[in-house]
Amino acid sequence: MKGTLWVLGSANIDFCARVERFPAIGETVVACAFARRPGGKGANQAAAA
Repeated sequence: MKGTLWVLGSANIDFCARVERFPAIGETVVACAFARRPGGKGANQAAAA
C-alpha cells in the first residue's frame, strides 16, 4: 500500500549515559559511556509506521 504519512509531534535527541551501578540516594556516580539516539514522540511514531 502506497500513500502519504503525516506525523505531528516532537523529534528530539536522547542522551543516554551508562553507569556501572545505580547510585544510592544522594550519591553521584560517573558515567562510563554516552550515546545519542533519536527520540521524541513524533519521531518514534513515524519510525513505527
